[in-house]
Amino acid sequence: MKKVYFTIFYFFLKIACHAQTPSNLDMLQGYWKQDTEEDINFYKYYEGHNLFEIVDWGDHVSVSKYFVFFADNISDSISVSDLSASGGLYAFFDDDDVTNNNYVAVGSNIYSFDLEEDYFSIYANSPTSHHRIDSPPSSVRKAFIKQKYALDRSVIFDFVPSYLRNQRDALPVQVKAVSEKVYFYTVPQLHYKSKSFVIKGDYAYVLYQNQNWYHVVYRGSTSSTSGWVKKLDVEITN
Repeated sequence: MKKVYFTIFYFFLKIACHAQTPSNLDMLQGYWKQDTEEDINFYKYYEGHNLFEIVDWGDHVSVSKYFVFFADNISDSISVSDLSASGGLYAFFDDDDVTNNNYVAVGSNIYSFDLEEDYFSIYANSPTSHHRIDSPPSSVRKAFIKQKYALDRSVIFDFVPSYLRNQRDALPVQVKAVSEKVYFYTVPQLHYKSKSFVIKGDYAYVLYQNQNWYHVVYRGSTSSTSGWVKKLDVEITN
């Protein structure tokens, strides 16, 4: 009988441990510094599926924005629906790498990699290692935040992997904000809340849904914002 109880306990313990295993995407969140012998400093900042590459040239800081995913199998192209939060390959791409929001062109931005809690290495011609940091230097961070604000409004990735979608054919076309402030989330989880929001009465177009979340695009007079919003914060208008 003790053996039976132990087997049952071990079975549930294994399930619990598996359920709590963080994805590659979860482990990457935050700031990283690339190891280099050059005078130029390279940083990466991960926010949900968004990757911001930060280059400190000494006299100025430049920032680029990409979309990050993982996969196990790569051919000449990969369906956007096959993108994952974990996998054996690390990849990033920008708007120009996506065709009709359906396929990603496969090029030089897909690598094998090792990922641990405090470092990861990307293997191309030679390993490129990164170490986790709390933040880049204050001057670099301030310049990054300023450019990130602009990039978040000009570089919009309005597609998401299949593991974040469901019931696409049953989607509403448009929703209206009913809460005083409806915040955007980079991933449909509460700890990925961004600073962007719409106010009560604003309308947004729905792209996908995932359980209690909608992935929407809000188009303002001068810019657009996309992200996940909680279904409780909006109402269907169509």
